[in-house]
Amino acid sequence: KSDGKIRQYAVPPLEPTGHYLSLAMDRRRDAIYIGGDDRLMRLQHDATSPATVPLPRKTGRIRESCLDSASGDIWLGTEKGLICLDSLHRLKADLSRANVGVTGDVVNGLLMRKVKTELWVAHDLGVDIIDMSSRVRQTSLPSTIFLNPRVVSMLEDRMGRVWMGTYAGIVGYDREKSAFYRLGRNADLMDLEY
Repeated sequence: KSDGKIRQYAVPPLEPTGHYLSLAMDRRRDAIYIGGDDRLMRLQHDATSPATVPLPRKTGRIRESCLDSASGDIWLGTEKGLICLDSLHRLKADLSRANVGVTGDVVNGLLMRKVKTELWVAHDLGVDIIDMSSRVRQTSLPSTIFLNPRVVSMLEDRMGRVWMGTYAGIVGYDREKSAFYRLGRNADLMDLEY
């Protein structure tokens, strides 16, 4: 807020072992989404407390969330697959493994590509690429590029390469060139889990 004051909000507690794990910013509506164990909260900038967003099914932990600023869609990566809600919080797509969506159950990371309408979904069995407009899985990255398929984080560099943190080092992938780069102890990394 421009007045420089710090506000504190009470977020409803989860079970004793529960956690809030994800944040997504809705700049058009000036709101923040907070994801946790089977719960999604929406905090409006001028609100005094967050509101609960009803979820279409049990999700387990919402581990990652992102918002498509063009459509207002909210993508939720959960312990039970991938869910897409529209700007009114209605279910647009349930891309769980059971519904032939993502190929892994536990979603660890989401990456919206900068120049494409692709959502890259990191999970316990690798990475799937979703077309955000049709909400359909286009492809999966080849499992051979990973020494350990559990991908836990992703980012895109200025050249359009996607770098993925795994349980066996860092893997870079250039989809345009079908080339991959693997960084491990041979690249003087101190640890292999990223």
